Amino acid sequence: MAGRWTGGRKGILAVVALAVAGGGWLAVKSGGRAGESDPAGRAERDERSGIPSPGKHRRDRDAPATLADEIRRLLATAKPPGRGELGNERLAELLRRLAEIDPREAIDLAEKHAHLHGRPELAAEIFAGWSDRESAALRWFDALPPGDLRQRLVPVRVASLASDQPEEALALAGELPGYEGGDEGLPEVGRWDDGDEFDGQLREQAYAKIFREWAVSDPVAAAARAAALEHPVWRNLALQEVAAKWMLKDPAAALEWARNLAAGPDRRSALEGVMAEWAGHDPAAAAEFLTGLEAGPQRSHWQELLGERWAATEPAAALVWAEALGDEAGKATLVRTMLARVMESDSREAADLAIGLNDPAARKEGMELVLSHWAATDAEGLAGWLESLPEGAAGDEARAILSAE
Repeated sequence: MAGRWTGGRKGILAVVALAVAGGGWLAVKSGGRAGESDPAGRAERDERSGIPSPGKHRRDRDAPATLADEIRRLLATAKPPGRGELGNERLAELLRRLAEIDPREAIDLAEKHAHLHGRPELAAEIFAGWSDRESAALRWFDALPPGDLRQRLVPVRVASLASDQPEEALALAGELPGYEGGDEGLPEVGRWDDGDEFDGQLREQAYAKIFREWAVSDPVAAAARAAALEHPVWRNLALQEVAAKWMLKDPAAALEWARNLAAGPDRRSALEGVMAEWAGHDPAAAAEFLTGLEAGPQRSHWQELLGERWAATEPAAALVWAEALGDEAGKATLVRTMLARVMESDSREAADLAIGLNDPAARKEGMELVLSHWAATDAEGLAGWLESLPEGAAGDEARAILSAE
């Protein structure tokens, strides 16, 4: 049995310092605050961009008839944003003002000169505001020929149609480029968009948006349409999105629907959506549901999802559940995941939870994880916690773990 600790607070700090120096734990870098921009620097940027100071052309900009001409003059002399600059916000703001007077012209200029204002999404932003104000925007959009501009504006139109006219939105989303493969691109477990192949795919993102909005207003109809999609990727993503939104509206009905789907990818997809929401608002019920599922990668994934979500709100209850799991390897991984989630915001709470674990192996691994992180980020706080521990096995184990590092 370990002997009584007699080093005091200075001794604890020495052990912590030695562990940090010898164990290679990561140090936390402190970032400096950015200084305020100076007028001279702003003037220099204005001169480089070719944009006059705010007051110089105020009268011109206040005259609607000359605003477009003024913007064209500025565009003729403006230069692209320099290194480290996100964009030319003054030019973008002038185009937004023009949009209130002549949105067609503003969209045309924003699209043609995106390299100067540095806002690739500006044309879509202007169209969104215009379509909210006037039906003429929709007639103008409908007449747009295929091309880059129409493609950039389709997601805006899809978003406005998704809730009330979902079939029209689906047809429009079909114009967007997207994933061209089969279901081999889908991840074996997890959300459909966890697959790298779907990163930035406009069509799939639009379909997901449509089914999310549709499920909010009519989950039964949205679920039926999702199940009828022929393409496996679109069906997978639609079932997940519908299930997640349906859980927020009527959990019992959503779960019954998901469980009654044919066994296979469709049921797994729907349950993925169910678990994504269930884990957040009723983790105890979700945990009970998982106990009735067959062991395998899918259940392990859902257990990890549940553990991380539950640990964020009720870490003590979540760890009691995790320790009762039968899968030893899976349990150890899950406990570490949950403790890591807690220590992101409170190292002391994570340490208290780790030292209180009943399973010896889980307790040792958990304490190694938390104490190493705490030593690297707040050695003084860790030393104070160690000093506060009562004499006995738990405190001795914590100090032994730290000394061994």
